[in-house]
Amino acid sequence: MSKREIIDRIMEINSSARPEFLAEFSQECLYEYMDHLNEVLSEQHDPAFLEPALV
Repeated sequence: MSKREIIDRIMEINSSARPEFLAEFSQECLYEYMDHLNEVLSEQHDPAFLEPALV
């Protein structure tokens, strides 16, 4: 995955991220950040992650 593709994917997940800011980081750092964002997304879709409804 190219640096541009990683930045595009990050921006899909985190709409507040700016390409100019992200471009300052190495491809490796961006890939790690993208992985972190994907982990957070998968946790949010995991039913065990959701808090029980208050009754």
